[in-house]
Amino acid sequence: MRTKNKTEGQATTSFIEQARRAQIIACVIDTIAELGYEQASLAQVGQRAKISKGVITYHFASKEVLMQAVVDEVFGQFAAFVTARVPDDQPWDMLRAFLQANADFLKTHRKQLLALFAISRNAHDLTLQGYSPELDIERIAALLTEGQRQGTFRDFDARIMATSILALRDSLIAQSAKQADLDIDHYIHEIISLIDHAIRQSS
Repeated sequence: MRTKNKTEGQATTSFIEQARRAQIIACVIDTIAELGYEQASLAQVGQRAKISKGVITYHFASKEVLMQAVVDEVFGQFAAFVTARVPDDQPWDMLRAFLQANADFLKTHRKQLLALFAISRNAHDLTLQGYSPELDIERIAALLTEGQRQGTFRDFDARIMATSILALRDSLIAQSAKQADLDIDHYIHEIISLIDHAIRQSS
């Protein structure tokens, strides 16, 4: 009986700790999205969460550890969302779906994505598990190269074009950070149309 009670108590404690960690992470996201990365101190986060700085450091040993937890949480959601919406199809359909999925995630998770990009730009020692900017460039370049092989895309430097496409994607997120009421659907439509004209084989 004692063992059972101990196990139940541990489970309850674990659940409470998970809930507290989730609350802290949510407050970090809100703080960065509204005030910027530099203002997201542990004291500011604690004030928003109505807890002491000591409670935060009990769950996250330092600001760096906390920021890594935010990155892991948001990037996991972001990657799963985009991956689920990119079909194993023709290169142009995959590229268009990738861009649209990025925009759709921004529409429903604006604060999370703004926080992710802000942390990535400022906290250079952090890592995105299973991701690197170079990997994204390689994947997009591979799609472009396959489209060229099939004769759908014109001749161009696939790596340079992939870098440009991702820069356009990032511009959507950057503009959304400056303009809360940005028409994301219109913006991504224009980006997709621009890329379509840039890479398609002339008829």
